[in-house]
Amino acid sequence: MWSRAKLSNGQDVAGFPGGSGGLGWAMPTYNGYGAVGHSGSFNTGFTSVMIRIPEKDLTVIVLTNQWQTQISRIGYGIFGFYDPTLIAPHRRSAEPDSRPDLSTKMKAFTLALFSGAETTSYTTAELQKHRPYVPKLPAGKAPPISDFAFIATDDLRSRRIVRNDVKVAEARYYTMNFDGDPRYITFYLTEDGRIADYSGY
Repeated sequence: MWSRAKLSNGQDVAGFPGGSGGLGWAMPTYNGYGAVGHSGSFNTGFTSVMIRIPEKDLTVIVLTNQWQTQISRIGYGIFGFYDPTLIAPHRRSAEPDSRPDLSTKMKAFTLALFSGAETTSYTTAELQKHRPYVPKLPAGKAPPISDFAFIATDDLRSRRIVRNDVKVAEARYYTMNFDGDPRYITFYLTEDGRIADYSGY
């Protein structure tokens, strides 16, 4: 159930805005660790999420009666209280961006991803094999993304993290407004600045 599920076109089942899907489970990457989870809500007023990081043997379950609550922010935020390597992007202090060229590239990739445009120039070949399916927008319609901003970065070379069969050197964390809601996206980059994986909430 925690294995990647495939669509008939060979692409991975999608999470938002990255990460794979298993049989009923979302399978994002979080701070370099594999995670699994599931959320649920209905317009009668409840919303909920369960997030587990198997490598850390940690699980967070959030149950609310507030339908519009940003439950993933709450869930990921709790992890950082137990393990400092799991501090959530939205709880990080903004740092100066020492590589604005990479930030320009991450924004361009995000806009291309959500508009259905070509993304191969930004990513590893291995990620293209596993990139989740994102429906194309109608011609002429721009993706609903604004206020894309750098938060922080982590050097991951010593952790020997591999995503989609490629070694990761750096994680870069960003915030953006997506269709009126604040969202957070993490990019996992190779030594030469190519995107090996990405995930968000």
